[in-house]
Amino acid sequence: MAYKPKEAPNKGLVEKIMDSVTGEAAYCIRCGEPMNKFDLEQPLCEKHYQIWVKYKDKKYKEKFCHACGQQEPNISFEKPIGRVCFNRLNK
Repeated sequence: MAYKPKEAPNKGLVEKIMDSVTGEAAYCIRCGEPMNKFDLEQPLCEKHYQIWVKYKDKKYKEKFCHACGQQEPNISFEKPIGRVCFNRLNK
């Protein structure tokens, strides 16, 4: 089975952020996989949301920015967007 990338390999951070803002892209904050919809109320993919909902710890440390999919140190359900993306989205 051939490897198929999930997104264009040349997309930069700004393009990923813009895709998120326009609703075209989002990433699971736990696994980093692309999601169909940018939703700050549910920034986890269905699989990981089902696990999260058992504990509902909004401060539990996650790994990936919901907006761009990059690894970030301070991501949680409560704050699913990394600092760089947050600053760009709020300009």
